[in-house]
Amino acid sequence: MGLDIMFYRVSHPRKQKKSESLNDYLWDVKHKQDKDFAKEAKEFINDWLAKSNDIESKDVVFEIRQLYFSLKGKYFAYDFELKALQGATTLKEVREWYKGVDWKYFSKPDAAYFRKVNSIYAYFSPRLVDEMCVVKKEDILDIMSKATEILKEHNEETSKELLPTQSGFFFGSTDYDEWYYEDMVNILREFGKLLKDWRDDDIVFVYMSW
Repeated sequence: MGLDIMFYRVSHPRKQKKSESLNDYLWDVKHKQDKDFAKEAKEFINDWLAKSNDIESKDVVFEIRQLYFSLKGKYFAYDFELKALQGATTLKEVREWYKGVDWKYFSKPDAAYFRKVNSIYAYFSPRLVDEMCVVKKEDILDIMSKATEILKEHNEETSKELLPTQSGFFFGSTDYDEWYYEDMVNILREFGKLLKDWRDDDIVFVYMSW
């Protein structure tokens, strides 16, 4: 167990109804987008399977590996969901893996993900409602700016001032050590990817879980 911090991006969301809470609205538009994403993933795999009969026997393993790398990270967040595909050497095994995918609960990749980076929790904690809140682009830019300064100064005083740690149940270490600075590097990497795909009409929100 541990603190999981998940950032979700919802593109082209419907308008929020006056009668629904912000959290209910965010979960609803996310689940709708997940269904659309599952449909897109299925279409991608079905298209690959439709063309698979043209694969020469000597190229099967290579093509399956290419399919695996096309799906990993883009359509599936976790390796365990692709384990059977990763070890497949025949088209029959690919089809068996595909039939076994639970599309209701498959792991659409998050916009950004952190584990036990409790300084991010501390940053958003004043705004959290049921461990959720909307995230603005300015928030991401602010955190990245602070992480950059922390890595530049590389001392506890600056770290405490800019992105302090926070203790909690399974929140991980609160020390300002090598792991803390590695978290800062990860923040720049993950948020850099998040900003790259951020569109003006997107809604981004964060959910904390442990």
